[in-house]
Amino acid sequence: MIQINPNKWRRIRTHHLNRYARALRKNEVDQGITELTNLINSIDPDIVTTSSCYGRILLLKLKNLGEKRIENIYMKWHQPPPIQEIKRYIEKYNGDEMLWLLLQSTIIHIKSRTLSKAIWIRNLGVKAGYKYSKILSISDKGITVEIAGTERLNMPIKKGRETFIKPNMYNLIEKLYFNMFDRIEKRKNKFIELLKNKNL
Repeated sequence: MIQINPNKWRRIRTHHLNRYARALRKNEVDQGITELTNLINSIDPDIVTTSSCYGRILLLKLKNLGEKRIENIYMKWHQPPPIQEIKRYIEKYNGDEMLWLLLQSTIIHIKSRTLSKAIWIRNLGVKAGYKYSKILSISDKGITVEIAGTERLNMPIKKGRETFIKPNMYNLIEKLYFNMFDRIEKRKNKFIELLKNKNL
């Protein structure tokens, strides 16, 4: 059975908990996800979160598909804004790079000391509705689980002064991301409920 030495695991877990505490102090953890990540980090000594995102809307400037570095981010939101706000940023953009609109659901990375706990938290995530959850990697630093929702949208929006979407599409886009965040919140609450019950 795969598992990490308890003493080594305590050092690993303490490192990630300290990083998480610093991120909380700096308001670098999405407010929508903190209730869930706090619970995960307190519910079992054999698991710890390493990163998280509640869900987000991105405007990205990309020369080539697949580029997703920090410097590519034109704007981002972790809660749904009025569509007029997104539209204003699109209208202001006149860059040579392609501007993309991305809608992305929740993603949480959790490290586990044992394979059995990794499978437990992954299965619980799936039961809560995070259908893309999986064991991501196994190493001497722990088993990493990715908890992920299914919602994704990647849409080319603009290049230079040429806009690729019709004006009447903005209302549809707004409905899509409000619906996505509604699903994100319900799924998060379901996961919290299951974790509190510790019930598969």
